[in-house]
Amino acid sequence: MDLVKEDAWEYLDPMLNHFLGFNQMVGSICNELQGGEMGLSVMVRYLKEFIGQYQIDGALLEGKIQ
Repeated sequence: MDLVKEDAWEYLDPMLNHFLGFNQMVGSICNELQGGEMGLSVMVRYLKEFIGQYQIDGALLEGKIQ
């Protein structure tokens, strides 16, 4: 995927809102992701790579990950 660094958060944020929502428990998130717990691991790996590649400020993720 080729995104401009400035557009990367606008791409990622709606995806995180869809999967993580607000105040959801890990079990609930796993049920939403294809692959259950393994899907959660894949999502975390994807996030680490995406954030590193596009140098997204970790502060943007704090509220979502908590």
